[in-house]
Amino acid sequence: MTFSEKLIKLRKEKGMSQESLAEMLGTSRQAVSKWENGQGFPETEKLLMIGNIFEVSTDYLLKEAPEHSRAESENEKGFYASRELIASYLLAVGKKARLLAIGFFVIIFATIPPNLFPKYESAANIAMFCIMALGISLLAVFASARFSEQIILKSSKMSH
Repeated sequence: MTFSEKLIKLRKEKGMSQESLAEMLGTSRQAVSKWENGQGFPETEKLLMIGNIFEVSTDYLLKEAPEHSRAESENEKGFYASRELIASYLLAVGKKARLLAIGFFVIIFATIPPNLFPKYESAANIAMFCIMALGISLLAVFASARFSEQIILKSSKMSH
């Protein structure tokens, strides 16, 4: 949809005439007519005023988008985050991933002592269980951090 098509649509949705829009913008009806016929564009100042009058962004007015309604584009939701927030999130995710990997590695490593020292079976088994307990505790720390994160996310969604 082009700027001219959007302008016509928005003006008609508000039940405005070209003349009343021109009056609000401090311009002539002929200028509005030219914009709607695709024979010109308003100045930046007028473009901003048009956005305010119809409660749309200049992006919406200027970008030629696929045919979908303004309501659909207004209902699109997104999140905006600073670089610092994204960096700290990625750091936290990286720590959790390392904790998970180390936990699994330790559990797998626990199976080595009994195979490496078959003569000392009882001591090797004790070592295996101790190492396995360490790996399981690392996985438990990972799981509790993940659980806490989900609770925080749910509570923040409820407060919005």
